[in-house]
Amino acid sequence: MESERIRARRAKTNEERHFQSTRRNFQIFVKNRIRRGESLIWKTHVAEVSEEAVLRYCVGCKRTHHRGSTLWWRRKEDGEYDCSTCFMKDWSRVSPLGYEHRTFTRKRNPNQETASEEPTSDLATGSEPESESTSKSV
Repeated sequence: MESERIRARRAKTNEERHFQSTRRNFQIFVKNRIRRGESLIWKTHVAEVSEEAVLRYCVGCKRTHHRGSTLWWRRKEDGEYDCSTCFMKDWSRVSPLGYEHRTFTRKRNPNQETASEEPTSDLATGSEPESESTSKSV
């Protein structure tokens, strides 16, 4: 009985770690692309990246993030803001147009010889999106 609880707790912890890692990778991807001057387009939101943390009220979790954030998601329909956690609750809308093929999880490089080396991510590749319809302006 206790071993089942322990296994369930470990599984939940691993899921949370995976989500946190995926969320962090996605945020890095968005911030780096926007800071390089690339235009990323989403159907429902506009990403707003700033150098300093900005305090805003998140409509999704209905609270003000007092430490602020450098990445906020402005809704196109009403102009209100979502924090990254609320925006990423629906993974169907997370990938920007033209980047639907991207995954935001880390994967091991098949050429690695030792387990101590850093895993690579397809986010680190400099490849352009499949669709060339996106412009380079913000």
